[in-house]
Amino acid sequence: MRLYLDPNIPKSVFKIISSLEEARFPQKYEVVRGNWSDEYTAKDTVVFLVNPRAKGFDATVTSHITDGYKVIAFRKPINERIDVYECALTFLGYWRRILTDIDGTRAAVLISFRSNGKYQLVKT
Repeated sequence: MRLYLDPNIPKSVFKIISSLEEARFPQKYEVVRGNWSDEYTAKDTVVFLVNPRAKGFDATVTSHITDGYKVIAFRKPINERIDVYECALTFLGYWRRILTDIDGTRAAVLISFRSNGKYQLVKT
């Protein structure tokens, strides 16, 4: 399974997640970041995005859910830049739970969380 991290997720967070997955034997996930590829399908790709909206979800998040992807949306603090340190700690804190939730379902799923500790799993 591929974990696609949107380029808006800080590169340092990508490196942490890649390192975590490289340490797992055998490696279960391929972690990628950068431009979207037409090769990515809902069957083999989980999408990690930054959601800049205070309420609801932006068009990118909604589009991926509609297309059947498992989507993990990090809610960026409103009117603030992403604090890379807090973002990395949040991802690390939720990492095992995220993997359990995405492995536990075959259907499209939306996981939304933010640095202040609100984690929400919505099965679509």
